[in-house]
Amino acid sequence: SLLNVRVDYNSENAVTGEKEEKNLQFTINLIPEVEAQYNGGYEQLISYLRGNSLDKILDRDHEQLPMTALTFTVDKMGKPSAVQVKKTSGDEFIDDLLIKLVESMPAWKPAKNYNGGVVEQNFELTVAASNGC
Repeated sequence: SLLNVRVDYNSENAVTGEKEEKNLQFTINLIPEVEAQYNGGYEQLISYLRGNSLDKILDRDHEQLPMTALTFTVDKMGKPSAVQVKKTSGDEFIDDLLIKLVESMPAWKPAKNYNGGVVEQNFELTVAASNGC
């Protein structure tokens, strides 16, 4: 998750001696202590994605799937949710197929914070025919 921080403060201008209102803004990317993991690991995730989409994508008569990106959250129960297309394939059928594929994937092991509590974690999945996921 991204944490946006804004600090408002007063500062004395070194030249004029007058007080000025100022602010400082920055973003912190929070990473869980233990990242969420697909049950069975990366190879099982790739196997799931290929096994449940490749034939349907090939049926669309595409020689090469353009780079497509989805974002999603693995919630506290390990369920993928809030799936969105970040970069479209240009084919609504394929975009919808990939969204449904992520939404229906088996539960993950959820992420954990520093004290062992489960937390949500955001992911980006990039797919292309030439290099897979």
